[in-house]
Amino acid sequence: MLALVTVVGIAVIAVLVYFLVLANGGGSAKKSDNKAHPESSRNPTLSQPSPGVHLDNTEPASLRPSPDRADIVNRARNFTDAWLHLERSQDAWLNGMRQYCSRNFIQTLAEVQPNDIDSVRRTGDPVVTSTGNGYANVNVPLDNGILTLRFDYDNGVFLIQSYDFELKS
Repeated sequence: MLALVTVVGIAVIAVLVYFLVLANGGGSAKKSDNKAHPESSRNPTLSQPSPGVHLDNTEPASLRPSPDRADIVNRARNFTDAWLHLERSQDAWLNGMRQYCSRNFIQTLAEVQPNDIDSVRRTGDPVVTSTGNGYANVNVPLDNGILTLRFDYDNGVFLIQSYDFELKS
């Protein structure tokens, strides 16, 4: 008899919790979509994507993992070294960066000519400035400014979605 009362009591509590969750907007997944995301003060395109906005993948931002900082720093370093390999032809230059970039971003880079880049070398290691579910922003110090790279989780890997450059004054 005691076991039956316990089971009924647990069932009643579960039903109450279920209805309370529905009354509060559907649970924690929905609430997390309403959180403010960090933004870059220099370039709003480097902010966390709005909920439901996808770049090159189909996974919601709330389900994407936070990046491994060491991996992001390594990817930023390798991308920047390829970016600064300016003596290559346009195709070879793009191919050197392709593995670090989303499809959309590599198409953006296809419009850039390597000889238009004024930077010559990295002057330090990349620094992760912010991370969250499915994104990371990284600053890479160069001889003439700071290259900011925006990584987003894209089909199982973190890829560069956009960049910004702040020229030294």
